[in-house]
Amino acid sequence: MLNEDEQIRFRAILKFTEELMKHANLLVEQIWVVRKKYLKFEDIHRIKTIFEEYDRLCSWISEIESLKNIKRMLSSPPRNFLYDSEGRLKSSFLIYDHKEHDEALSSLEMIIRNCSVIVTVLNDLLKPEIPPKLIDELNSLKRALDELENKLSDEYSYVTEDIREAITEYEHGHHLASALIASRIICFALDQIPGDNDNEKLNTLIEKGIIKKDRKDEQQAFLRASRLSRNFLSHRPSLRPRTEEALSLISSAITFCRYLTFLG
Repeated sequence: MLNEDEQIRFRAILKFTEELMKHANLLVEQIWVVRKKYLKFEDIHRIKTIFEEYDRLCSWISEIESLKNIKRMLSSPPRNFLYDSEGRLKSSFLIYDHKEHDEALSSLEMIIRNCSVIVTVLNDLLKPEIPPKLIDELNSLKRALDELENKLSDEYSYVTEDIREAITEYEHGHHLASALIASRIICFALDQIPGDNDNEKLNTLIEKGIIKKDRKDEQQAFLRASRLSRNFLSHRPSLRPRTEEALSLISSAITFCRYLTFLG
């Protein structure tokens, strides 16, 4: 498990890597756009800067014992195409029908792939350790979400994406983000149930046989989730969800959306 200093350092490297990927992707797009023209000196300098930042990233990773395995997976892309025969940075070069085009794209795409590996590994390392019991519950929720996705009409199918995002945030230890996303789905589902208040909406579900009249536990869970979701969204913004509350809200979000499949 990472200590606090390691978490801060890894998050900084993760942010740097994501920014580097973004800039490299933009350069790739630009090279494709101008492939029948020249790249100017400022464009070539941007490519050189990407290489320098990538070298800096690799240096940081090589200094961290727990990340040395990543360093072995990374390769240094060729960059000779940036320089003339005397080793000076070129002032421009023709992209169309020249080897520089393929070399620039190949090198940048290699950097993007390697950065993607780094991002994946760092995200995994930054995930908090989840007790086995909660892992089982999360897996159960994922299976329930898969079933729900097949039953929801196209009108509501997008909500499963939000619930998956809530699960991902939970797995990364972002309980507030997870609770807020799940609460938004619960409130959305509530709005689709006829009734002026929670009790009337509950009665609607009971009258339609969606919640059984003798299932007091389901009725209490409905009212509790309705109240809790509004508290986190707007009524009590100072609240911070406990681990079990965030997980409960995800479960309720799935349950509330399941009610929509019966309402039609």
